[in-house]
Amino acid sequence: MRDGLREQVERAAELDEQIERTDELIDEIVYDLYDLTDEEIAIVKPAVGD
Repeated sequence: MRDGLREQVERAAELDEQIERTDELIDEIVYDLYDLTDEEIAIVKPAVGD
């Protein structure tokens, strides 16, 4: 793989990780906002595709 392409692939992987962590943080904020219990979170997560 050429260096430029390799850098782009690595950068894309970094961005994917950042997006995933941001999604997790948003989920945590929403769970706190609605004061959900662990049991309720366990029900909600599969329903929203987590």
